[in-house]
Amino acid sequence: MYEKKYKIVCLIHSLGHKGGMQRVAVNLANNWAANGHTVEIWTLRNSKPFYKLNNSIAVVHLTGKEINGVNRIKKVIASFFELSKGIVLLNKLFSQRKPNIVVIHRGGVSDSFVGFQRFYRNRTLELLHMQFIQEPGAFPKYIEFIQSIVFRLFQPKENLVVLNSATQQMALAAGWKNVVKIPNAVPFLSVAKSNCQNPYLLAVARDDPKKGLDILIRAFSIVSNKNKNWKLRIIGEGITSSSNNVNKLISELQLENQVVLLEPVSNIQEYYLDSSIYVLSSYTEGMPMVVLEAMECGLPIISSDLEGIDDVISPKCSLKFQTGNFEQLAKQINRLIEDSEMRILMGKESTQHVKQFYPENINSLWYELFDKTDSNN
Repeated sequence: MYEKKYKIVCLIHSLGHKGGMQRVAVNLANNWAANGHTVEIWTLRNSKPFYKLNNSIAVVHLTGKEINGVNRIKKVIASFFELSKGIVLLNKLFSQRKPNIVVIHRGGVSDSFVGFQRFYRNRTLELLHMQFIQEPGAFPKYIEFIQSIVFRLFQPKENLVVLNSATQQMALAAGWKNVVKIPNAVPFLSVAKSNCQNPYLLAVARDDPKKGLDILIRAFSIVSNKNKNWKLRIIGEGITSSSNNVNKLISELQLENQVVLLEPVSNIQEYYLDSSIYVLSSYTEGMPMVVLEAMECGLPIISSDLEGIDDVISPKCSLKFQTGNFEQLAKQINRLIEDSEMRILMGKESTQHVKQFYPENINSLWYELFDKTDSNN
């Protein structure tokens, strides 16, 4: 049992989204609070948390609700003034609360939290949830331009926490100091395990091109010709919209009776347990929580060979395919469908491999880093 107690502040844009960053932030905060630490979450946007927070965790909104209903120029100006007020409040809160540790949750090294570390520099850690290099076109060009200027002027390149070895090496090569790798923890533990016998593939991903769902659906079109009794379930935010490309592709390939689309569900564990294979078709990920969940429920994994995935899976519990190659993906799916013995064995290996990501193991890495950060001040 870890005895030292800290006052921890977590900074994040918003808790209202259903994304992986919010889920990780809430899971970490809940674990720390459950272990007796004083935890607060400060957000830029006033929105209701999607994921359930420990009752002891205080949430502070640095600005008001997101500005809508005005033209782009007015929105930029209004957002700037809102952010300015938020920074003033941030500094005031730092002076009043005096936290031992500040953890900034960031989607990319050049997102809009750049520079916040300056205000409480020595006690601030930055957790990078996605890849080190920001994707081109991730934000409007004027936002990327502003970010690049602020990044060069204000970003202290230190105290970065990353999720995998590849990102760690990129950060070190770019001149960052004190770059520590701490993977995500399994969000839940499951006594029940899948028997890997039900004819269902599962993917959990929002409607986003970088999730590679078009690749998955094209691969499943090939699979369904050979294994007509198998179905594919996809669960994710925005996935059921009739106007998205996922629905259009399903209709084009005449897969309406074999592909089931669901918005995020509270009983996600039941869908893992009812499936026999988990498929990750993404082009890029930080550290996919859904793969940890699938392994915890005893599923074999089929994954694109994206950067950092080898820090999550092992050859004993997974098969890989070349990112973006739907024919290779179809081949790997058929391989697991047709070899039930291999499928069941890999599922059992998943339940062993995932134990290294249990919360107590991941928490110990965080506490070691907290101690080091606190002792340096």
